[in-house]
Amino acid sequence: MIEILRKFALANPRQGYRKAYRAVLEAGYQVNLKKVHRLWREAGLKVPSRKRKDKRTRHGVAMGARRGPFAKPL
Repeated sequence: MIEILRKFALANPRQGYRKAYRAVLEAGYQVNLKKVHRLWREAGLKVPSRKRKDKRTRHGVAMGARRGPFAKPL
């Protein structure tokens, strides 16, 4: 079953253990979500976090960005 989880994680890198649970059920295993979650953690599988974009103001400059002659260096 861990192999199914690993294959699922490689094929679907943005989906976690809940959707992997559905894949395990479709593969014919009868398990509950808690067991799939435990196996997911034991296998060291993780969903990579999203990289956030900078918040922009109306002028197209990132908030908190310092500009001008009197700006202190970051």
